[in-house]
Amino acid sequence: MVLSASLYLACMKMAQMNLDDRPREKMEARGAAALSSAELLAVILRTGTRERNAVELAREMLAGAGGSLVKLSQVSPQEMCMRKGIGKGKALGVLAALEIGRRMMLEGPLSGVTAVLSPDEVYDRMLPQLKGLDHEECWALYLTRGGQEAGRERLSSGNDCSTDLDAADLARRAVARKAKKMILVHNHPSGHPMPSPSDIRITQHVKRALELFHITLLDHVIITDGAFFSFSRETTTVR
Repeated sequence: MVLSASLYLACMKMAQMNLDDRPREKMEARGAAALSSAELLAVILRTGTRERNAVELAREMLAGAGGSLVKLSQVSPQEMCMRKGIGKGKALGVLAALEIGRRMMLEGPLSGVTAVLSPDEVYDRMLPQLKGLDHEECWALYLTRGGQEAGRERLSSGNDCSTDLDAADLARRAVARKAKKMILVHNHPSGHPMPSPSDIRITQHVKRALELFHITLLDHVIITDGAFFSFSRETTTVR
């Protein structure tokens, strides 16, 4: 097999790194937790360019997203491919890895289904889904009588979820899921968790609609990246 000149130089540059600094070898010897975010990205990228090895290219990608993996996950494949050394395969590989990480956080604990007892737990469960979004999404957590999560569903996605939410339709969905309790969750991309007048109205409408079917609306939690508002507490909590 004959390597192209650019690929050969990139491999040579990686080979010249200290063994302890090569991300693949470091990961094999110490485990993934020992690697920085840039080094983990370099493992996915595999190769760099003639001027930059994979680690340097990964650091450049991460710096372009302000050092944030969340912001990097919001970059489109087309935007990533504008960076020298990043083709479609590498861009899709990076985004796939970031999406896997997000979904892993959504799975919850391995020890079994636990009850949703507090707004703090709602925040911890839903933040991976809503963090960093530039638009509002509204979700329902369907709960059993004992408070265990029986399912979740995205109800709407747009600029103002409250205006798109149909309380009667939501009640029918809860009945179909055999839910006994429910929690509404949505995000505020503005970073301000305080409810708007429409948020307050839709909470009241949903509560009344669910009561007709003997389903309890336990809470409506408004999430930002660093805080949340809970209607059950009527307070904002900074995290």
